[in-house]
Amino acid sequence: MSSGPLVSKQLITEHARSADTLWDMAIRAFDPYPERLRMLAEGANAQARVLRLAELGDITWKPRENARNMRLAPGLEDDGGREGPPKLWDPFDRALAALGKAMETDSTSSVYLAFEALRDAATTIADAIDPPVADTEPARTRQAS
Repeated sequence: MSSGPLVSKQLITEHARSADTLWDMAIRAFDPYPERLRMLAEGANAQARVLRLAELGDITWKPRENARNMRLAPGLEDDGGREGPPKLWDPFDRALAALGKAMETDSTSSVYLAFEALRDAATTIADAIDPPVADTEPARTRQAS
């Protein structure tokens, strides 16, 4: 019995293309803050999921030079004018720095964990700026006629 990859390279490639497109759109988005942050979180999540698939397919991360210099959409980098509680931006900035650092290594798990941390930090800020609407309306019941 062979102990080859658990996921095919073709499947990983298909998911990677989709995740890369989503990530590229997210880092260039000009939407209002909550949407921009949620899009970034979605892109980071897609990248993390593909990297986890890649690990199952025995595909390793290829280090990227100068990843620490990655640029995000205007307003998401620390330029002093970001919306939301400043204390929530500290974890975001740390997660972004960790992502850049991880991308320069050959550690697939470090990269997907960094993408997940960025996803979580971006979601936290977006929810603080524009809290998700909870369905508080009681369920209506039908009355038999």
